[in-house]
Amino acid sequence: MLIFLIYERKGETFIPPDKFFAVFEDEIPTGKKIPVKAIFEFTSVALWKRQENKEVGVTVLKKTISREDYSPRVDATLANNTLKPISNIEVVAIVYGEDANSLGFSRTFIDKLNKEESQDVSFTWPEPFTSNAVKIEIIPRVYGKK
Repeated sequence: MLIFLIYERKGETFIPPDKFFAVFEDEIPTGKKIPVKAIFEFTSVALWKRQENKEVGVTVLKKTISREDYSPRVDATLANNTLKPISNIEVVAIVYGEDANSLGFSRTFIDKLNKEESQDVSFTWPEPFTSNAVKIEIIPRVYGKK
């Protein structure tokens, strides 16, 4: 099988310490081509900075999937277990199939979670997935003050 470059996007991101994380890129123009894989690479010397792990206080209390047959929906509850507010939280949902490949991913944002507060978030897809969902990951990423 031949593999061709469909699109290239350059930018910056941050990698939280000791944490599984997601890089969500939307609106990538593919035309009628079907992407097979994505590759991430450092195009220059990486600048490493020591940071506190802001995600430590954000936990996922529950996650469920429903409506798999016609318009899948993932619902999750996130909580701030710290004694101060946490702002600007990106939340990514990844749904995996039986072959461990992702069936779908989506994201939303929480503007602010006050101390010891929880909030429900939802993710939806317009079409059913191509196979049964067997695993859901909810990945919060704290950007901090805007």
